[in-house]
Amino acid sequence: METTQPLVSDDAQALEAWYAFPAPAVTQQLDVNPERGLSEGQAAQRLATAGPNRLEEEEDEPFWEELLEELREPLILLLVGTGVLYALWGELFDALVIFAVILTVAGVEILNESRARRAIAALRELAEPTTTVLRDGELRELAVEKLVPGDIIRLEAGRRVPADARLLTAASLAVDESPLTGESVPVDKLADLTLPRATPLAERHNMLYTGTVVTRGRGRAVVVATAWATELGQIAEAARRVKPPRTPLQVAMEQLSHSLVWVALGLSVIVPLLAWLLGGQPLRQMILTGLSLAFATIPEEMPIIITMVLALGGYRLSRRHAIVKQLRAVETLGAITVIATDKTGTLTENQMEVSTFYPASARDRLLEIGVLVNNASPGSVGDPLESALLRAAEAAGMDVNQVRHAFPLQVEFPFDSDRKMMTAVYEREGTLWVGSKGAPEAIIARAHHSCLKDSVQTLGEAERQALLEQAAQLAAAGLRVLALAEKCMPAGPLARERAESNLTLVGLVGLADPPRPAVPAALAEAQAAGIRSLMITGDHPLTAAAIARAVGLNGAGRVLTGSELADLPDDALRDVVKEVSVYARTTPADKLRLVRALHADGFTIGAHTVRHAKLATLSDAEIESEIVTSAREVQAITGQERVTLSFPYSGNGLSRKLLADIHQRHPWLGLFYDTQDLQRDVPFIVQRIWAEKAAFREAGQAINVPALLRDAYEQELYDVARRGPG
Repeated sequence: METTQPLVSDDAQALEAWYAFPAPAVTQQLDVNPERGLSEGQAAQRLATAGPNRLEEEEDEPFWEELLEELREPLILLLVGTGVLYALWGELFDALVIFAVILTVAGVEILNESRARRAIAALRELAEPTTTVLRDGELRELAVEKLVPGDIIRLEAGRRVPADARLLTAASLAVDESPLTGESVPVDKLADLTLPRATPLAERHNMLYTGTVVTRGRGRAVVVATAWATELGQIAEAARRVKPPRTPLQVAMEQLSHSLVWVALGLSVIVPLLAWLLGGQPLRQMILTGLSLAFATIPEEMPIIITMVLALGGYRLSRRHAIVKQLRAVETLGAITVIATDKTGTLTENQMEVSTFYPASARDRLLEIGVLVNNASPGSVGDPLESALLRAAEAAGMDVNQVRHAFPLQVEFPFDSDRKMMTAVYEREGTLWVGSKGAPEAIIARAHHSCLKDSVQTLGEAERQALLEQAAQLAAAGLRVLALAEKCMPAGPLARERAESNLTLVGLVGLADPPRPAVPAALAEAQAAGIRSLMITGDHPLTAAAIARAVGLNGAGRVLTGSELADLPDDALRDVVKEVSVYARTTPADKLRLVRALHADGFTIGAHTVRHAKLATLSDAEIESEIVTSAREVQAITGQERVTLSFPYSGNGLSRKLLADIHQRHPWLGLFYDTQDLQRDVPFIVQRIWAEKAAFREAGQAINVPALLRDAYEQELYDVARRGPG
């Protein structure tokens, strides 16, 4: 059989739309026998070409490079210049003190970053290390980092997908893709599909993606991409390419330093020159006076105070279970004007719960069927819907194990995407009891009777339509709807067709991923503080709208989807983001585009998420926060500032208090959020100087020019600050 050259390079892997080809064509393209897998020799060659299956982390910078990076901060450069001038002036003790302060400030920042990196690295080490691979016709456990394109992997419930893969076989397979797409419930997977190239990521049902988790069933797949060529790797690479914006404090300090340099140069040259020309003062003395004026303009204590305040803020945030990677993030958290948040696991619990029974009187019977037709175990990894049914039964006082073991299970017909239902058959006192659960349209179509009104009634066409409309209403409210049915039949052949016909419908169950309890109050607090909140999710529009209404998100009436975003030019998008607060079925690229549209209108963005699919968005935001619900969910961290909080709004309030502390100690720093303020007020400073000089002359007193200029300069700045901008 003629084969093609295997595609094992990163570029080739990333460009292939493997979901658009039949499974046999994929294995042929990758030059692998799906029944034997790769040979060790083939795997070694591909490993040498494609590299290990891991996202390589950047090596830690040497201490001296980190130190130089910190010394490039504008205010630190001001201090360095001051220290050098003091040394040249002969004030060695003062120079040494300033240099000691510089090293202390930089050291605190480096130490804080190092501690954050160690904490994150310790969590990252808990990732699943091995997977089941077919090599040379034998199944074996292999380190995930040794996977290569063309490897045949086997997955079952509870296993994390180690690389991007095209399905070869699937038996009732469902995968939790919320880490990548935001979908709140598992996605059914099918091997015998060929999809269009334009199929969105969330709808590629014949693919498995790195970082997702199998919740039900089992399957075999061929690895098509590893490391940076995976969907996760492409997202991480996009995040690495984004240059994080400078924080408001950095911008203000840079503007301050530039302004002070020009003021210092102006005062140290113009004033001594005028005094020499008009007052006949000695030139050498005036040059020394000019240098004194330059020193007087530099507030050398300010970096120390600001660093102390930010360090205190970082400590306070750490007591709220935050990891502050850089101190500047503390200030930025207080400056955000828009928070872009994920839905699943951020606004919601990321755990499905039963919320509705229809009819309510059938609750206990619905829960008993939900326990018997169920593969999940309490507390174990499994289908979230089945786990939710078990938790609801336990909350209602049922003993799950006792219910399950009261009668012997005879046969089970697992869920599949064709039937859209699951059935279990138990023996009860010489007869067979059948329980079924599944999609309402599937169960209702197989039900001939119902017991919704405390008596068994025949289901006619009108009754069926009414039940489907009831299910649609529950779905429109953002619920995932299951129908449950049962019947008894005589002992006999245990054929699926016999078991799943002529059922009696018991009712409907609505399940949802409920909002976190603290979210509505936090959103209200944010709104009161002038912060706008956006929900950007990969989940279904109806689900997104329902959660937005439940948590009180402003602008929840309109939902924009990723496909609609793609049709909008950038100028139109800038207008849309001012009005729309809920976005559904979005990709990481959509999220990044939304953040940039907000940036274009001058907003300071805080991105809040629980998953690694948002890395590109986070890296373009000024401040990032990430919920960590378990060690297994910690992913690669990129960007400049990252704060891990239970919810960002409480951190914002704390950071705003810290900003108030900074401005209380240095009120004139606020001027430099707009450099035009200083340019406007310099004439007032000069007027004050000459007014004070005239007063000295009239009193017949000696003129101490450096002290005069320093006092006038600082007094005017404080007066301007009290007047406020404008």
